[in-house]
Amino acid sequence: MKNTATRLLENRAMLVMFMLSLIIYGNSYCKDAEIFKAIEDGNVELTLQLAKNGQMEAVADNGTTPLIAAALTGNLELVKALVEKGADIKHRDRTGFTVFRVLGSLCARSKVNKEKQAEHLRKQGFPEEFVKNLIAASAIPEKYKGKEKQFTEILNYLNEIKEKRQTELFKAIEAGDVERVGELARISLVDELGPNGRTPLITAALRGSIEMVRILLDAGSRTFVRDKDGLNATMAMDVMLRASAANEKNGNNGLYVKQKEWYEKAVQEIGEPSEKMRNNYKTILTLLVTRDKASAALGSSSNPPLFKAVAEGNVDKVRILAAHSNLEEKNSDGFTPLMVAAFCGQLDVVKALIAAGSRMDTRGRDGKTVVEMLEEMVGKSKDEIEKARIALNEKGMTDKQIEDAVSEGKRLPGYPSKKQLQRIKRCEEVLEYLKPASTAKEPER
Repeated sequence: MKNTATRLLENRAMLVMFMLSLIIYGNSYCKDAEIFKAIEDGNVELTLQLAKNGQMEAVADNGTTPLIAAALTGNLELVKALVEKGADIKHRDRTGFTVFRVLGSLCARSKVNKEKQAEHLRKQGFPEEFVKNLIAASAIPEKYKGKEKQFTEILNYLNEIKEKRQTELFKAIEAGDVERVGELARISLVDELGPNGRTPLITAALRGSIEMVRILLDAGSRTFVRDKDGLNATMAMDVMLRASAANEKNGNNGLYVKQKEWYEKAVQEIGEPSEKMRNNYKTILTLLVTRDKASAALGSSSNPPLFKAVAEGNVDKVRILAAHSNLEEKNSDGFTPLMVAAFCGQLDVVKALIAAGSRMDTRGRDGKTVVEMLEEMVGKSKDEIEKARIALNEKGMTDKQIEDAVSEGKRLPGYPSKKQLQRIKRCEEVLEYLKPASTAKEPER
């Protein structure tokens, strides 16, 4: 058990890191992304023009997004304009914070009684110099003082948007409207609990919709998020399958009391699962377990920070960690950091790992090198895309209609989403970079 002082130190350390990141917001924007300069200047017209030209998803050197940058100026009009044009309210900056977390922390800090806080720290036995330094470091930067009212107004507006989208998303899931779910999943916080106390992913899984589950997973739904009763999506599918199978045979399902109660509530809501529904549950469970394993693989090894930094695409952190790590160490799935970076399509991370000494001839658990794995994955992906394209052509869709539908974020049967296509393209770029180097003779080490 951690004592109070240890927990307090950890919380304060996280807060200080967050406040330090705020200090540099606006001072290290990517020079190539003109949208950040337009936001700083409060130029709504130019900001929207640049957003329309592809800079809506630009990321500054400090990891912030156009929406967070606009929110930190206190300009509600600009924030509204970006949201109406499709800015992603769930997008996280490099520190892992959404615009809600950034503004929420600032608003909360403005209400803290510094004297009372300092006195509390002193009573915990912290040295006076430490107390003063910590209070000073956690204070709101001068550039944001006086904007508390604007921050609150922006936060209230964004919360209204979030709640409206959440309500629409759950309605679309319950109505089985796959196309609408696809549209809303891209712009909603997909891990929030709804009126039924469940996440969108659990709600879609309960209805046996394989397509909606895939859409939500692609949109970032995390399988480990639990509902109000403590079950996540994977556990929910397991409960539904075990309970329904046992009921059919009048046998013991081996469930705990709370799991039985959860199942009974679910049956009241959706009815007793049919054989077809149970088959869908099995497919969904396989999808969820596969995703669980993939998530665990990115962060499971004796060196999890490096794998996590690689998966996040944090080049600076990768460079630092790579200098003090065994770059050929594998995670539980038998992948090295270089392999994980390649599969995620993180070209800059791949280059950083190669520069740090990662070997391309290391073989994974399946006996293949990173290039061989990428060639196989990209090749299979292209074959599947071509088959899906031909099938859609036969149904009357032209290649142009397919391209337009995907670019608008619509889901087509069997065809990859926009996000999946972007990842495949990034993986191709990584492959193009690695392939020539892999054929060159490696120097003696």
